[in-house]
Amino acid sequence: RNCGIMRLCEMNTFCKLEFAWREDMIEIRKAVLLDLEQIELLYNDLCDYLEVHENYPGWKKGVYPTREDAEKGIREESLFVVEKENKIVGTFILSHKPEDGYKNVTWLTENDYSRIYVLYTFAVHPGYLQQGFGMEILKYVEKLAEKEHCISIRLDVAKGNINQTVTIRLPISEREQMWSS
Repeated sequence: RNCGIMRLCEMNTFCKLEFAWREDMIEIRKAVLLDLEQIELLYNDLCDYLEVHENYPGWKKGVYPTREDAEKGIREESLFVVEKENKIVGTFILSHKPEDGYKNVTWLTENDYSRIYVLYTFAVHPGYLQQGFGMEILKYVEKLAEKEHCISIRLDVAKGNINQTVTIRLPISEREQMWSS
């Protein structure tokens, strides 16, 4: 799906990854306040879609994720967007902050969260599902984690969502899988 044109460049402390997508460029970047309308629309469209399809994450329109969640992610500089042709087609939150329940999990790696990324609110607009955007997000997160010498990436999922759990192997880490708590 990816046409093979990939460029990694510096942007603040984060990477900006661009790749050709069927002759169009997509960009993964930090979200800004001007993105809020599109992010809210993506969240609402995805929640509507999940209401009539299998809802692995258990998301509910108006409950989670919401515009307020996006605003918080922008304030904390942890919300990213995937943009194609000036349209936001995906979002995710990438943070070094664990959920409280993580302390009850026995991990394969240490729990120094300055060296661990947690991927939250991983979303692709329903009109762009099954087109590889989710995989590109994971590749981006993996490259960023490698660049920052992280030992692990933990994908936050709803309890019972083990079918959707992803394992990402970093060169310097053990294999790690998270069954959500």
